[in-house]
Formats: sequence, structure tokens, C-alpha cells
Amino acid sequence: MIVTLKRGDTAPPLAYTIRNPDTTPIDLTGPTVRFLMQTAPGNVVANQPATITSATRGEVAYQWAAADTANPGTYSAEFEITLPGGRKRTHPERDFIIVHVVRDVA
Repeated sequence: MIVTLKRGDTAPPLAYTIRNPDTTPIDLTGPTVRFLMQTAPGNVVANQPATITSATRGEVAYQWAAADTANPGTYSAEFEITLPGGRKRTHPERDFIIVHVVRDVA
């Protein structure tokens, strides 16, 4: 998944469906979800709660903060699910969500 925003944009929210490898949605009834985004390994620019918009369909959303898109560049992002009991699972599993923040006119 590739997302492009202009510097300073905070809309629309990033919507994502968390799925099992067989493409069935993961039931998010009970877990919590966080959104993480980095410019490079170890340089995390976002580590914030995500909203579960439909637990049974595995749908989540992240509402951008102004700081998330303040600097143009290419970022790697993912959703981290904390399951009951503290076990964690990260999505996408094989890659990252790529976020491009491009400069704006003003």
C-alpha cells in the first residue's frame, strides 16, 4: 500500500484492513492497535493509537497528526496489534505501508 499526502495534511485518515495470510479479516474484538511510522530504522516519527472502525471486519484507521506530515519524505509504516495476554502481531506482515509526504506550495 502506498499513501501520498502533502506536507501538513491531516486528512483523510489512513484506512486499513488487517487480514490473515489467507486474506480473511482478523477479528479485532479485544486487541488494541497502534500505528507506527519511521523515516529510517530507529527514527520513529509516529507511535500512536489507531481506531478500530470494525472489529469483526479487521478494519482500522489512523487519524494523521500535523507532526506526522510536517516533513516531506518517504516513510515506512505499520499497524501493531496487541492481543489479549500481551502477544503482538504486526501488519502488513511482509512489507510496510509506504507513506510519501510531498512538499506543498505554501
